[in-house]
Amino acid sequence: MTVTDPNRTGRRADYQRDGFVAPVTIVAESEARRHQAAMEAAEAEVGPLHYREKIHTILTSPYELATHPAMLDAVESFIGPDILLYNVTYIVKEPHSRDHVP
Repeated sequence: MTVTDPNRTGRRADYQRDGFVAPVTIVAESEARRHQAAMEAAEAEVGPLHYREKIHTILTSPYELATHPAMLDAVESFIGPDILLYNVTYIVKEPHSRDHVP
C-alpha cells in the first residue's frame, strides 16, 4: 500500500481519542469544482440529487470521488484494504441555507 497522506497513520488513533477526524483532504479545490459542475449539470437534466441512493451507478463523477486514491487511503486507514463500494449518496447543503444537515 502506498501512503499518500503523511497524516494517515494517526487517523485511527485520532478518531478513537476525539470521535472525529478532520481535515481529510480528498481533492483539490479545482477538482471539487469540476465535480460540483458535473452534479449541477446532472441536476439540470434529472432534478435534485439530494439523498438519491446508488447515484454512482448512473453518474461517473460520484464514482470517481468514491474511488479516488485519497478517499481509498482514508478509508483503508480505518478498516483495512478490503473495501467494497456499496452506496454513494449526495448530501447537499446549499450556501446560506438554514437547514440542518446531519
